[in-house]
Order: sequence, then C-alpha cells, then structure tokens
Amino acid sequence: MGFSFGTGTTRSLRVGRSAAIAFLVLAGFGTTAAQGASLPSFSTTPALDPAFAWEAHDYVIRCDANPVSVQVKTPGTWQGKVGVGEFSSQDFVAQRSLTAGGALRVTFHRPGDPSYYYFHVRCLPADFPVYRFGRSGPGGPQFFIIQMNNNYAAIFNGDGVPVWWYQASTAPLDAELLPDGTIAWQRYTGGGTAGGDFEIHSLDGQLVHTVGAAGGLATDIHELQLLPNGNYLLGAIIRKPHQDASPYGGSSDATVNTYEIQELTPSGQLVWKWDSLKHIGLDQTPQRWWDQVLAGGQPGLDIQHFNAAEPDGKYLLLSFRQLDAVYEINRNTGAVVWKLGGIHTPKSLKVLNDPEGSYPLGGQHDPRLLPDGTISIYDNFTGLGKAPRVVRYRIDLKSKTARLVESFEDPTAAGSICCGSARKLPSGGWLVGWGGLKFTGGYNSKGRTIFRLQYPGGFSYRSFPVPPGALTAPQLRQAMTAMSH
Repeated sequence: MGFSFGTGTTRSLRVGRSAAIAFLVLAGFGTTAAQGASLPSFSTTPALDPAFAWEAHDYVIRCDANPVSVQVKTPGTWQGKVGVGEFSSQDFVAQRSLTAGGALRVTFHRPGDPSYYYFHVRCLPADFPVYRFGRSGPGGPQFFIIQMNNNYAAIFNGDGVPVWWYQASTAPLDAELLPDGTIAWQRYTGGGTAGGDFEIHSLDGQLVHTVGAAGGLATDIHELQLLPNGNYLLGAIIRKPHQDASPYGGSSDATVNTYEIQELTPSGQLVWKWDSLKHIGLDQTPQRWWDQVLAGGQPGLDIQHFNAAEPDGKYLLLSFRQLDAVYEINRNTGAVVWKLGGIHTPKSLKVLNDPEGSYPLGGQHDPRLLPDGTISIYDNFTGLGKAPRVVRYRIDLKSKTARLVESFEDPTAAGSICCGSARKLPSGGWLVGWGGLKFTGGYNSKGRTIFRLQYPGGFSYRSFPVPPGALTAPQLRQAMTAMSH
C-alpha cells in the first residue's frame, strides 16, 4: 500500500505534494521553486515530526532538558526568523528553550512579496504515547480525535500530527468533539461498564461541567450525545434481581445488568427514560453470550451490554453488543420499531444482499444514521471467527428489510474483541477506529486504505472525525498555548 512508517513519531510524509506544487506555481514561485530547489526550509534537534515539507505547517518534537536547536536555510532572496524579531537573509541556527506544550514559530518571507509563510512546532510531553503515521493516498478528515493511553485525548491533523492534546486525570474514554465545540470524555477508572461522570471541557482545557446518570444509577461508559435541544443523552446501568436465568444455564434467582437510556438537561434533570428490560427479554441474548457472561462469575450478569445511541428524530437507534443487534425504538411510545441482527423476533428485519445472511452482526458497535438515510455499523464479528468489517444498510420499513449497500474490511485487521467505530465522511470515504486492534485508518469511498495511525501501546475506544469547518488549526494552536501557560 506504499506506507512509509518510521520509529516513534518519525515518518515521511509523501502524499499531498502535488497540491502544494500547484499552489506554488499559482503563487508565482515557478517550476523550480515548486520542486523545492529554491524554497527555504528548517530542521530541528530533537528532530521534527514529520520531516519538513513546505505544504505541512504543524510539527511536533520530543523535547528534552536541552534547548531546541533550529537550523534555518534561506536560499536566494528568502528571509527567515524564529519567533519574533528581525528577519535574516542568511542561513542561521537559533536556540530556544521549550517545555512540554511550548511552541515556536518559524516564518519565511521574500522582500517585495506581501505573503508570509508560518510553520509551527510544539513540544510533546515526555510521556506522550508513541505513535506511527503513514499515508498511501490523499483524502480523509482534516482533523480527528482519539483517546490515547497514559490518559491523553488528542486531535490529529491529516498529516498525522497531534495539534491538540489534553492529559486527563483518568483515562479519557470516548473522547469526542460535541456539536457546541466542547470536548467530552468518560472519566473512566476501570471496573466494567460503570464509570464516573462524563467531563465536558472547553477547547482550552477548562472544565465546563460534568454529566452523569440520574436517579442514583451508575453511568454507563459508552455514550454521550449532545442533542439539538441542548440536553444530553446517555446510558445508566440498572441491576435487576430475581430474574430467572435457569433456561440459559444460570440461577433461577439471578441479578442481571440492564440499561436505562436517559435524556438529561445540562443541570442533570431527567426528562426522558427508556428501560431496556421492559422491551428486550432475557430470551433475546444469544446462548454464546450467556455462556460467556455466566463463566465470568460476576454478581450482575451483563447480558445486553449497551454501547451506542444515535438520535433519529422521534426515534432512537440503540446498539447492544451482547445481543448482536441494533434496535430502533420510538421515543414517544418506547416500542421497538425494528431489530437488525441477533435472535429473530417479530420486529426483526430481513437482511438482503449480505453474505452473512440472516445473522449479520457479532458484538457490533457504533451504529450511525447517515444523511442519505442509511445506517453504518462497525461490525466486530466478536467470537464468530471472522474479521471485523464496516457495513452500511438501507432500511425499508414497508418491506421490513435491511439491504447491505456497502461493506469493506482492512486486510491487516484480525479478530476484534471489542470497541471500535466507523464514520462515513462527507467525501464518501471513512474514518475507522479498530478499537482493541490499536490503530485508526482512513479509507477512500471504495474502502481502500489511504492512511493509518498506529498506537502500539495504546487504546482508543472510538475515532471521531471533526466535521469540516468545526475547528481550525489556529484555534487548536491558541488552545494549546493557553493550556501550556
């Protein structure tokens, strides 16, 4: 596929240069300049990541106790400077002391030309996780956000550079950009699907508020949605005793974990709820999941395992990993409208055009409603001996069918135990977080890989593309500078 990975954070960046050459020609630099023969450049010690390229404007370095050395080259009539001060028309070396989060700027200019060209370098913290990025084709989101190990949430740009990050006090599970420009994550400390409150932060890291389940229930870790009315949607865990699990190999007096989906005002007032066990019986959990849950020996049997909610007007899509199924419910009545996957019920849709036939999902995650009315799903195929895949279905309520209209896999992605996400981009491509497989991939509209971000020692529950125009590079730089002071 033509990837060029390096060690640590270092790798070459090859894609996108044709666009840069076109820009340079239009700007009047000419063919020779476009080929880089007379363009200025700079390098640093410690090394830049990525290596300098005229079309890339954001870089990181792994600083140490020594000052950063910046080597600037200014061919021809070019002038350059590091930080503020006077321009120099000579090649020079500058020394700058940087601490974690600190930044410097290199500027190039030609006398008589009104344009100035800015390049930004920021110092990564010493414990920022190792990652590797490589490209094999153009495209993908301008920015995307992931959770990384060592309690970091990070926003990467299309060059694979972390241009924003925040070190949380606990693992920032499910870190995402909300529609109002805030960033949210689950304050997760481990211990199953019950977590702390979700934290809502401004871009400069300030804690705006927290959101947790109402009614004294534990907050589920998997999902937080900011609704158009300003309220929040999340899951809460209900422990229900005195359930007869004997038909499935359990006790006749078992305690099961089920879920209450809640809508809450920003102040935490409960305005709507939906109880999963009232609409989804114990008999809808496949025996393979009963066997696994019972073997776990936990006092509360997690036989449903809610992991996603997606608003659809007066309806709501809900995903339950351990039901191998996605449901649509009517928010007004609470009734199940349809079911895709899992054990057959009267509400089940007939699956068309899918080689997996009548049982298409296995421990799936992240169902999302797309602008054209289709539904995308990250299909883990957990425990079914198959590789994970991205699928997209068109639902026809009149015929009670779900027709597969798109599907692809990544040849390098083997079995997926948990987690993951699949987000369709406005371009028609995809951003896929492969969950426990420790990498995020960009794909074109045909499902072919265009880039990959690997985090060998890390984990990201989902990978979120930032909607076009929602954030800019200057905003992210400004927020980082505010946090580093």
